[in-house]
Amino acid sequence: IFDEWIFITVVLDRLFLLIFSVLNVGTFLILLEVPSLYDTRWPINITQAIKPYGRGSFILPTTDFFNIFPNK
Repeated sequence: IFDEWIFITVVLDRLFLLIFSVLNVGTFLILLEVPSLYDTRWPINITQAIKPYGRGSFILPTTDFFNIFPNK
């Protein structure tokens, strides 16, 4: 009976090796389909904004803004 278990483990080992190999080859083939690998165009330049959009200036509230009960 010990030889039968050895045979089962060998069969399972080969089966898992086959599944592992197929999954690795599939992953490699999927990664080869990435368009950025074959895109030879220059990337778009990303520039920093000179001023914020909207009002054109950004004013932070002062400490008096948060003072609910001012000292008299």
